[in-house]
Amino acid sequence: MRRFIITLGISGLALCSYAQELALFKQNGKIGFINKKGEVVIKPVFNKGTSFSEGLAAVAYSGKDYGYINTSGEFVIQPNFKGANEFRGGIAIVTKEGIHSYIDRDGRKVRIAGADKLYEFTPEGVAIYKSNTKVGLIDAKGQVVVEPKYDVIRPFVNGYAKVAVNKCWGIIDTKGSEVIPTKYEEIGNYIDGYAWAKYKGAFGVIYNEEFKAIEGADKIQDIVNPNRVIARIGKTWGLVNEKQEWIIPSIYENIRQGNGDLLAARTGGKWGFINAKNETIVPFKYDDAIGFSKDGLAAVKSKKWGFIDEKGVVVIPFEYEITALNFSAEIQVKGFINGLARVKKDKKWGYIDTQGNVLGNTWYDNLELFNKQ
Repeated sequence: MRRFIITLGISGLALCSYAQELALFKQNGKIGFINKKGEVVIKPVFNKGTSFSEGLAAVAYSGKDYGYINTSGEFVIQPNFKGANEFRGGIAIVTKEGIHSYIDRDGRKVRIAGADKLYEFTPEGVAIYKSNTKVGLIDAKGQVVVEPKYDVIRPFVNGYAKVAVNKCWGIIDTKGSEVIPTKYEEIGNYIDGYAWAKYKGAFGVIYNEEFKAIEGADKIQDIVNPNRVIARIGKTWGLVNEKQEWIIPSIYENIRQGNGDLLAARTGGKWGFINAKNETIVPFKYDDAIGFSKDGLAAVKSKKWGFIDEKGVVVIPFEYEITALNFSAEIQVKGFINGLARVKKDKKWGYIDTQGNVLGNTWYDNLELFNKQ
């Protein structure tokens, strides 16, 4: 396929490799991409675009169609689509002349028979497809992985999806195998072999295909640590161990999981941090709080957001807004991810490191997440 190489003015920087992470930014109405050093790898020359996914990003100039560029800024799929989605599992959905279709990474149309509607593929290379009133799974070659027998298949999270038939829920993997049978009234995400569920009116934990109820629980958060299951009775939350014993009674207005030993908890309308022995480590004085990241910092709000360490010392002052990261099944949804946090200040977006330094010393009109190529 002929490649049209655009001049992006990379200013002598080395072109990023396929394994490098890039983030989309918007400045003065134009879209470009930076690397994790804050260097502009692809200058802002596009009017519309998506983040990189599987080494390609859909972009368009003003008034022009979408095409796909690689991380060197080359058009490897020519701009002739009115709409273009990110690649997942080697497949993307595009729109041309009002018709939606699948294409592969070479820009060739992929025809899949029997599907009433197009769905996004997962990174593992499967997609939901609907036939009549039921849904199943297909692979990128159009082969049926799961016959359309379910009423619902939720999006895959880390290789597993919730499914339902006749209002009974279970879990399948990307090969269509039921790792948890469809017999539960409700079910949570499947994480490291664990999931919460509701069975015969009781809430509890599933592990090794065995369901164990938690006495009194009427809601459970997704299970990240089986020794610290966050469960609710009525309007208050507590902590349950792997034996389904309450180790912290349901006394808190909310509890949030994090990395490390500490949990964010709220009481009296204020947030602080406790350990699994229910000892207060950071006083309850914040308007909001998020669990500690792997970097050892937690985002806390006192009118604005700042960051504290595990001793409660303010490391980064309270002068930011922070953003949700939408990582399904991640225990942390705001704050630091791999040493960087996306923040907003004075209506501009940027990344800060764990010392509070601004990445590239630059603020942007908009800034997306870094995506590993």
